[in-house]
Amino acid sequence: MGFFRNEFPRDKLYFILGADSFLEIQTWKDHEALLDSCDFIIASRPGFPLDQLRNAIPAKFFKAAPARGNRQTIALRNSEVHLLPAVRSHVSSTAVRERLKRGDSIHGLVPHRVEDYILQQALYR
Repeated sequence: MGFFRNEFPRDKLYFILGADSFLEIQTWKDHEALLDSCDFIIASRPGFPLDQLRNAIPAKFFKAAPARGNRQTIALRNSEVHLLPAVRSHVSSTAVRERLKRGDSIHGLVPHRVEDYILQQALYR
């Protein structure tokens, strides 16, 4: 993230990812620096509980006074986490990757062109 911060020092940076991946953020390399350096947009399925995202964030990152108003945003000390509950698919990217690692088919789980690309590039194996 340091590269982007240096290249775009005055711009607001966003990291877009799925809820399943964000729940594992404490296992990421340099996750503390990342949580301080950009806002997150978390794609999830409708009804995903925001508390699950809160539980994935170390307590020291929360702002002293919680933000009022938007119930889909978590205010952190230097950034924010925004929940985007508009994903209509019931298939998570984590499930797709796990199926591919096992050698199982993903036919019908992703659009045809995405499936072709993943298979041609031998992604997630």
